[in-house]
Amino acid sequence: MTYWPPWVSPFKGRLRLRLIKRRLKVRVVPWLVFRLLARPVKLFSELGYDLIQMFLFFKKGVYVSNISKQEQFFGPAPTPRDAITRWARSNQLIS
Repeated sequence: MTYWPPWVSPFKGRLRLRLIKRRLKVRVVPWLVFRLLARPVKLFSELGYDLIQMFLFFKKGVYVSNISKQEQFFGPAPTPRDAITRWARSNQLIS
């Protein structure tokens, strides 16, 4: 049996299309377009560049976010070792 989350349900998709009385248009954008647009978009929109990088994550499996703004407000990000140590201490696994 295939599980469909509520937001992906094919039945609900058909139901929505009947309610709005329109056909669903699906367009496939080649990955190369995202790759080619990434650098020019970065010149005028850091958020747009980050969004394109997130889309490219689905193709190549690599996504590195620019966390410089978060570091300005919250300080440096913890290393994996720091995060695991803090978690282990909070669960009293180490002292």
